[in-house]
Amino acid sequence: MNNTPLYKDRFEQFKDIIKTHLSEVILCSIYVFLFTLPTLLWVFFTALTTFFSERHILNVLVINAGIMITMPLMGLGFSGAFYVLKRLVFNDGTNVNSDFIVGIRKNGKSFAKIFFIIGAFYLLLHISLFNISIMNYSTNLLTILSALSYLLFFFLLFTMLFTCTQTILYSDTLKKFIRNGLLFTFGYLNKNIGVFIIMLLPFIIYEFVPINNIKWMAILISGFFYFGFGTLLFTIYSNHIFDKTINIKQFPQIYRKGLIKNENISNNIK
Repeated sequence: MNNTPLYKDRFEQFKDIIKTHLSEVILCSIYVFLFTLPTLLWVFFTALTTFFSERHILNVLVINAGIMITMPLMGLGFSGAFYVLKRLVFNDGTNVNSDFIVGIRKNGKSFAKIFFIIGAFYLLLHISLFNISIMNYSTNLLTILSALSYLLFFFLLFTMLFTCTQTILYSDTLKKFIRNGLLFTFGYLNKNIGVFIIMLLPFIIYEFVPINNIKWMAILISGFFYFGFGTLLFTIYSNHIFDKTINIKQFPQIYRKGLIKNENISNNIK
């Protein structure tokens, strides 16, 4: 294990990891993509099947329930990627092939639960959007209601992503991690929005751009690069937040781990 500090801040670390460990980031992305295939195949099947093209509540339920059911498999992939990239961020060294499996063994069960919850939120989002679409209100009001539904979903999604990065680092209950996730989401909301837009850009494109070719291009880019890129970005960002809120007092052994430590700050740790 190499604990030699290398960087003055997480942003510098992020740039250097992208520069020097791009192959590991891409390999993580491809591995995650393999675990997302059941979800993607289901989405692809329902998009091409005439039966599901009809706008009906039953179709909304079946399509998005299928996504919810397959989401835990996606969670397994992300549990491996988050673990690998956490080791890179902490300067512990990593072998993507073996550590990806170790990450699944250590955190796969928790991530499967987290991603099932995300899938349930996504199902509820589309049920809400369907119900709003059939309301006999003005277009402006329907647009506002739809926007509020998406806003609530994204806040919940942010919370669950913070739950993921806590799960990789700490030992506690899922309920505690979710509660902390809410605090991180709203406590750093102004900073979070920019990070999440960058991290979730392919999903945002898929959800809001009505052109199928662009949707599938976003998925392909995710599979070969962006899953790993987004996971690394959020790992870096989460550790920046955790250092300021949790690690500095409760876990000094991992405070600013992988960075050049500020001795004045370190000396104040109890």
